[in-house]
Amino acid sequence: MPEPRENSWREICLVRLSAIGDVAHTVAVVRALQDAFPAAALTWVVGRVESAVARLVPGIAVVPVDKQRPLAELRRLRREWADRRFDALLH
Repeated sequence: MPEPRENSWREICLVRLSAIGDVAHTVAVVRALQDAFPAAALTWVVGRVESAVARLVPGIAVVPVDKQRPLAELRRLRREWADRRFDALLH
């Protein structure tokens, strides 16, 4: 897979729904993405409880989801993001 050019990714979505410790470790990935792609908008889909940690990272959009209702949340996001496209989805 070729290396993406800095200006090639404008919208990046991260999905990390596991425990709060895993989300805390993912902050380093988010910061690295911000450094590598400063013009990109980052959206982080994360559990409601864990969203408190994600909100501490400046410059990202945090989308909390209810992990106890995965199908309902998937339907909600599909409906809300019907016209939205991401250049990269990272899980």
